[in-house]
Amino acid sequence: MKMTTTTLDDDDERRQRMKRTQDNDDNDDNDDIDRENTNKNAKNTIKSNRNKRPKKRQFSSFVSNNNNKGSRNVTNNKQMKRTTREHYLRDDVYLGISDCPLKYKGSDESKWVLLSSTNDSIIVIDTNVALHQLDVIAHKAITNLVVCSTVLEEVRNRSRNAYERLRELIKQKEKRFFVFSNEFHRECFVGQKKKGESMNDRNDRAIREVVKFYERVVGLTNHSTSNQTQINNDNTNKAAKVVLISDDRGNVLKAKEENLNAMSVRELINKEFAKDFPELVDLCSARTDECYGANENESARNNNNNKSSIAGYEKNNENSTAKKRGGGGGGFIAFEEHLTKEQYEDGVSNGRYREGKIRCSPYSPFTAFVDVNDDEFDVKIEGFQCMNRAMEGDIVGIEIIEDDDDDEGDDDDDKKNENLAAVAAATDAVSLAPIVNEPSTPLTLTLKAKVVRIVKRNWRDRGYACALDIESCADLAQKQHQNENNNNNEENVVAADDDDGGRARRVLCVPNDRKTPKIRINTRHANQIASQRIVIVIDAWLATSPYPDGHFVRALGEIGETASETAALLLEADVDDRPFAPSVHKCVPQLPWKVSDEHVAEPTREDLRNLRVCSVDPPGCRDIDDALSAVLVQRADGLGDEIEIGVHIADVTTFLKPGTPMDEEALRRGTTTYLVERRLDMLPKPLTEDICSLRADVERLAFSVFWRVDLKTMLPRKDVKPRFTKSIIKSSKALTYQKAQEIIDDLANDKSDLANDLRRLRDVAKALREKRMEQGALTLASPEVRFELDNETSNPLDVSLYVSRETNKMVEEMMLLANIAVAERISEYYPSFALLRRHPEPREKMFNPLLETAKLLGLENKLNCQSNKTLAESLDLCVREDDPYFNTLLRLQATRCMSTAKYCSTGSFQSNELYHYGLASPIYTHFTSPIRRYADVIVHRLLSASLGLISIDDVLISSVGKRVAMDNTNSFMKEIAETCNSRHLAGQQAGRASTELHTLKFFKDRTTIAEARVFQICERRKSSNSGKKKSIDEEKEEGEEEEIVAFVPKYGIEARVKVSKEKFNARARMFSKITVKIEVEQMAFGRSKLVVSVV
Repeated sequence: MKMTTTTLDDDDERRQRMKRTQDNDDNDDNDDIDRENTNKNAKNTIKSNRNKRPKKRQFSSFVSNNNNKGSRNVTNNKQMKRTTREHYLRDDVYLGISDCPLKYKGSDESKWVLLSSTNDSIIVIDTNVALHQLDVIAHKAITNLVVCSTVLEEVRNRSRNAYERLRELIKQKEKRFFVFSNEFHRECFVGQKKKGESMNDRNDRAIREVVKFYERVVGLTNHSTSNQTQINNDNTNKAAKVVLISDDRGNVLKAKEENLNAMSVRELINKEFAKDFPELVDLCSARTDECYGANENESARNNNNNKSSIAGYEKNNENSTAKKRGGGGGGFIAFEEHLTKEQYEDGVSNGRYREGKIRCSPYSPFTAFVDVNDDEFDVKIEGFQCMNRAMEGDIVGIEIIEDDDDDEGDDDDDKKNENLAAVAAATDAVSLAPIVNEPSTPLTLTLKAKVVRIVKRNWRDRGYACALDIESCADLAQKQHQNENNNNNEENVVAADDDDGGRARRVLCVPNDRKTPKIRINTRHANQIASQRIVIVIDAWLATSPYPDGHFVRALGEIGETASETAALLLEADVDDRPFAPSVHKCVPQLPWKVSDEHVAEPTREDLRNLRVCSVDPPGCRDIDDALSAVLVQRADGLGDEIEIGVHIADVTTFLKPGTPMDEEALRRGTTTYLVERRLDMLPKPLTEDICSLRADVERLAFSVFWRVDLKTMLPRKDVKPRFTKSIIKSSKALTYQKAQEIIDDLANDKSDLANDLRRLRDVAKALREKRMEQGALTLASPEVRFELDNETSNPLDVSLYVSRETNKMVEEMMLLANIAVAERISEYYPSFALLRRHPEPREKMFNPLLETAKLLGLENKLNCQSNKTLAESLDLCVREDDPYFNTLLRLQATRCMSTAKYCSTGSFQSNELYHYGLASPIYTHFTSPIRRYADVIVHRLLSASLGLISIDDVLISSVGKRVAMDNTNSFMKEIAETCNSRHLAGQQAGRASTELHTLKFFKDRTTIAEARVFQICERRKSSNSGKKKSIDEEKEEGEEEEIVAFVPKYGIEARVKVSKEKFNARARMFSKITVKIEVEQMAFGRSKLVVSVV
């Protein structure tokens, strides 16, 4: 059992992936996007020839509906000031068509990307398509496409993920995508929005003007251009058609009223591509404007203009789902419509509605708690109708409802729904993840609520890992049942070569994550994907549909294979496993790399190559980012000797510069993710495993921290401050924890200088640990599983718990010492925006499960949770001489009660709120792992700035290369902290899921008998205002059986186990030993679970 002093960063609530909104910058994408070059040319022209400058217009705002910069009303001393910006229009903004007149395509042949022959269509897309149909336009069949600068700006301001993906498509030469700077072209600029017109409608009008202009110019390609000086608006002999593609019904109708070629994405696919590229039908999203009830920008357009025309755009195919299905009065009833923004805001202001984040049960998407930031009560949502299309992670508006609103009849209707019943049948699943009690307890009031509005959706842009629901396809289900009758259960899907005859069908897909409901898609390839793990993106969830609608993106591989299941778990955790882009690799120095004379000559870098330094890491570690030293030196006052201990950290920031593509990618990834069989690096491998890795006998750049230690107390001297310096080191040894422990323990035979250094470090670490324990630091327990893998197949051969040694604690204490010292330094110099890591004190109700366990064990008078110090002291007293593992089990439960440690900016909290509860430290940060954590990179830069090695302006650079104003530093650092928190949590989830996957593979096809402990009792918790209706995940077998949580120490497994109340008194046997049988059961939809039963 590994014992660690830091708290687990587990959290029930997954943060939404941060989407940055950035300022409009002329320098952004100057290598890829023609708009930026146009802006620069316009500025240069204006400066060089003021008398010949183009037509000037003054305006307030015209492009972005989220990030307007044009007009601002500023209140200063009760006076209103209007700021206007000059906007220059030009004629020499080129169209990119290869064979149009020279005046429209310019002289730069590299920009002639569009074809205008009779066989080619020029496609112009609007923002709707760019945001939600990227899977379609990324297909190889879609080429010759125009992206207006209006569209590009809207996409950048509304979805950073979509913007980056669109940029990558524009860079691909074979796609022939062209960015047209329509907002700077004299004939295409439409000015400000008209009276009563929303910004979205204004932008749609601008896009239609682009279509008109392209049509006129393309019409010239079939005419002689020798004496033609102007465009003939009536020309009908066109070389190619220009098509506006939009999923906005109103925009399409207006375009057709203006005699433009316009159609939806689905129409385009059916007319032009379905025959040759049938897979495009599956990739097509079903989203329309009606799907964006949570998006205020598009809601405004719906409410103002196109309500009547949009209402029936996607509903025609949904009407049948609102009808009764099946007998006995059962069937689906349409959801209540969500409130409008005005209705919701009025209700919030008068206290009727509350806002919070949905946290679904691990076993059902239709039972959830809502975080409303209130310690007085919990808010719970139960049932299909009350969830009202809300999903995990959504920000929702809720209304508290009375108990009478949830009668038994409603419960019966919910259970008859096919989606709900399918999930309910799977609620007995066993999870390898830690099983935590639901937040509601008898000591906390629990209120019931229903969702009245989706404020912000949390649908994943990258999609959901799913399996096809065979029962939703009659012919597939029939073949499956035939296979089952023939005892071919392991081959119970149809062959991949069966086809559907080109007929699209509606099928249901079951996500891997039980927090997500089934998703309905249209596909022509149901047979081919029946046995595969697939990726589905959700497009919409209409009020008339029991399921969200989505579309197929890609197949990950056969269900059950390690590669496909690993890809699925990475997708579920939102961890990117794609290779680094060429632009990132360009930022890495060429190999072989070595310390140069320039590095040695740096006045701010200390040459420590003669200092005895060693690293201590797990076996097989190649990204070594820390090393240690401990040598005897003479005191400055000459009164004897003292120890100088040093912590040396890889100097990553020398190579990772702010604002570069590699820095932007490192921020996006946030952390290195460790799976069982591989590692997903935050930085490219040449940097992590070679240039920055502190390997033995190799000179490397480092950031070093030194302390002077008193030989009597073995603690750092308080009268001598830590010394920070950039350095050059040469590690003498790269040791494993086991090897370092052997050297320390071999007192008789090993008296080398290195052995003495390690023993000094051990003694200092012991003294530091004792001091922290006296201050109230917690020693918590967390099982860490270790796998032995087959070298050829990577299948697990053995699984066991990781063994923690004294050297683990030694290194841990040195890292804590360095992190605290750096935190004190940067918070002193930058009190308003230093990046720290805080661990808030758990709320009182979070200790209820631990207190209940203590009561069952007769320890209610010993356990004291008033503070971290009292908790640590009382945990030390809770021991049993006849059971050495008893205290570890109690600490495991205490770990479950901890809040989550998170990164933060000092400007967002009071100084007393920066306290780290688990470490009992007033201040703390992460400094020691810059190779694998982006937060450490930022801390390195702040520390360098505090030492005068770099300017603070070089630290405060955004991902687009812009300097951050000093009054925005806290917001800048807060944004980085939120990203690091999100990525850290995602990496942890992926690591745990990988452990679960390999644990299942290890126990597959074998039955194992093992010793377990009764760890928890799963008893139903009633809400305070209702005792008659149970949620799906709380519904337990009553009468003869009850459920317990069994913990298997040998394998680190926690699982729910059903026991007989008559034969097994669980309350009297808390923490007692039991013998269990562990098996793997194959379930529907490609799932499997551990089945643990008492022998």
